[in-house]
Amino acid sequence: MIEIYMDDENSCNNIIDIGKLNIHSGNIYSHRDFNKNYLYLPEIDCMITIKTKSRIWLRVEHFNTNSTSFPRCLEYKYASVEDRLQIFDGHRNGSLLRIVCGRDTDKNFDLSLLLLKSSMFTLHWQTKSQAFGFKIKFVSYELAYEDKCRRNESFLCENKRCIDESIVCADEDQCGDESNLRLDRRVLYGCHPQILWSVHSMELEDYNNHDDNMVQMHPYQAARLLPLKYPLVVTQTEMLNENIDSNNDDDDQNVMKKQRRGSPRSKANLAGLWGVPSVQRWD
Repeated sequence: MIEIYMDDENSCNNIIDIGKLNIHSGNIYSHRDFNKNYLYLPEIDCMITIKTKSRIWLRVEHFNTNSTSFPRCLEYKYASVEDRLQIFDGHRNGSLLRIVCGRDTDKNFDLSLLLLKSSMFTLHWQTKSQAFGFKIKFVSYELAYEDKCRRNESFLCENKRCIDESIVCADEDQCGDESNLRLDRRVLYGCHPQILWSVHSMELEDYNNHDDNMVQMHPYQAARLLPLKYPLVVTQTEMLNENIDSNNDDDDQNVMKKQRRGSPRSKANLAGLWGVPSVQRWD
């Protein structure tokens, strides 16, 4: 991930080709001290073009200026006297996708995601006063074909976008629909191998049937049964002390049910951690 600042003289009026740098996502800030809650300076006039090898989606995540509230600030009379950001599809002479001004707390402020038609976009940032500024997130992606990604080094999002595997485990939305943040998919992908449910092979004794049949459960299935109330990092003891409920599933017989009061505790083989399978049982 790359971070770009629109008060950086070395970046302004230049094309940044992140495709050549093998970078697939990034954040663009109004000024270098945005995360310190410092104000940007007046009289900034910066234009930056970002170029990639594939499609791009971007989203304005934070925006705060001293301009007139949105959407009144879009009127022509405010164009040369107030702070505003312009987003173009392609170069400066490309299609104007959006003019951003005002504050993201304004009632009708547009925070919707932008899908670009080209593999590059341009931002033009002009200021006349001081305020807290903005943050824009962008990600390069490819479209899946028949529910499959063209490149093996890709992750298939639920919205059929394919993102590079190097950004899957980032703790922020990389797909545009937050599907890379789903716990079950992150466990399956190996983002959190320390989670109890990321064991390679899990054996649970089915006491409800009163027999010795052992249920084989893949980590992906186990993660889907994991309630969201559990933290991402838990200890084995904490998880064993919890009772887990799940609804019956006609298509999957591997279901855990809540332990009955007075019955023996379910036994689990926790020896096989991620990538180190084990078939040993606890008797």
